[in-house]
Amino acid sequence: TTKRKPGKRALPFLEGLLPIDPARVPSELIAGATLGALAIPLWQRLAPYQQNRLLTFLNPEIDPRAAGYHAIQSRVAIGSGGWFGQGFTDGPQKRLAFLPAQHTDFIFSVVGEELGFLGVLAALMLFLMLFLVLLRIARRATDPFASLVVFGILALFFTHVFENVGMTVNLMPITGIPLPFFSYGGSFFLVCCMSVGLVLRAAWDARRRDFELPVHYRRQGQLADRARTAARRFLAREGAGELAGTE
Repeated sequence: TTKRKPGKRALPFLEGLLPIDPARVPSELIAGATLGALAIPLWQRLAPYQQNRLLTFLNPEIDPRAAGYHAIQSRVAIGSGGWFGQGFTDGPQKRLAFLPAQHTDFIFSVVGEELGFLGVLAALMLFLMLFLVLLRIARRATDPFASLVVFGILALFFTHVFENVGMTVNLMPITGIPLPFFSYGGSFFLVCCMSVGLVLRAAWDARRRDFELPVHYRRQGQLADRARTAARRFLAREGAGELAGTE
């Protein structure tokens, strides 16, 4: 018996598409077919470990001992935390070393396991407050360059938080992106501190401008009052001179 090739299996399907009127095909179907055709060569150019990472993102159970191990253990750790958590430093997934990279990439899983849903909610609220403060500072910056710098720092923190938190609950593919101000690491923590320093400088410039503007307006008002007083005196002198001349 001869073994059929994959190309021959797709041939009847392609022949069935020929009588279809292109004008009646929905645009969503055309867009999906186009993206699918473009995805095939891109998929073939990925390395095997990259393909496994995407496949385990869709279904970690297909490789629970290798590529899907991180995602499975992370979800187990977060789910075991419940509402109030297992207690600080009492998480079994962390203590028994089932959770990999628990001090760097999967630190958020430790927060969910030890502090529970309330701890996770508090951490996310702190990040939300940080984002709102950065947004406010960027809008009140003294010049466009300072505003763009603060917006860039906001984008840096947001992408790290979104990717790190998303990968711990299997909403994003697993990558080596740390969580700002939570993950252990010297270089990334140094970058975060330097970024906060730049933001504080931009905020100080905006605050100093707010203090200097009323002084400037006050000085302008004093100059205007002096000018009006001088004008009144000049007009009074001119009026007095005209009256003396008529007499």
